[in-house]
Amino acid sequence: MQSAFLLCGFPRSGLYWLSRFFSVPHRSICLCDGLSRATSAEDFWRMAEDLCTRSGIDYFGNAELLNLQLMEALLALRPMTRVIWIKRKMEDSLRAAEAAGYRIDARLWQGMVVYIERHIGLVDWFIPFEKLNDQATMEELWQKVLPTVSWNQRRWEAFAGKRIVCNPARIINTDSSRLARFLNAELEPIILPPLD
Repeated sequence: MQSAFLLCGFPRSGLYWLSRFFSVPHRSICLCDGLSRATSAEDFWRMAEDLCTRSGIDYFGNAELLNLQLMEALLALRPMTRVIWIKRKMEDSLRAAEAAGYRIDARLWQGMVVYIERHIGLVDWFIPFEKLNDQATMEELWQKVLPTVSWNQRRWEAFAGKRIVCNPARIINTDSSRLARFLNAELEPIILPPLD
């Protein structure tokens, strides 16, 4: 694995779309569920290395919400990992999540805000959600996460008009015990103030 990147954002910030866009055949893979495949940060990076070695690819990415909560543990083992935050207003994210059938407890939203405030200094680039459909922005991001892979205009054109979203009704129930062990081992505790 030549380099790695983490794409972070609130729910419904285009992370699934980005994971597909940055999974370039024979060059890169960007998962949207990589953390659920591991029991620790060490296990996660070992899985990433093995996946890249087996596939013969240079770049590994992970695009998911939990990158935010586990960022310190992940970066402690691979500090040169590039971190990108997709900036979407929390209110817009909340409305989009509810419209898509996701019911996320208010305390979880509150926790996400605490984690982004805590980790803001670890983020390398901030991309406004509205700019995900802007070719120049996406070309710049491409060069940052896949620097030796030539920009693929045809790939951009194929993806630019598509909505690729995670449908909760189609999620296959998986064993979450690995992820639970990961969270128990690596999650940084936070104290949330009472809800108003």
